[in-house]
Amino acid sequence: MRPTVRVPDGRSSAALGYGYKWQQIRAAFLRQCPQCEHCGTDKQLEVHHIVPLSEGGTNDLDNLVTLCKACHSRVTKAENSK
Repeated sequence: MRPTVRVPDGRSSAALGYGYKWQQIRAAFLRQCPQCEHCGTDKQLEVHHIVPLSEGGTNDLDNLVTLCKACHSRVTKAENSK
């Protein structure tokens, strides 16, 4: 059994929409898109929601983009500063 990941406000990752089903979608998406869309690396890849789930986004493939950890951090920081 995987440990429950909690965000700063105490909610679990599953409660935020990142449970088992998300992990399956994420793995399949990374197999299809195995490089960062910004820098092209194939290391430390993450899947970014273009429209966040918290803002009504979905796990549909057209709302997802592969980013490396560094690019994902930059994109998220830029989005949060708007």
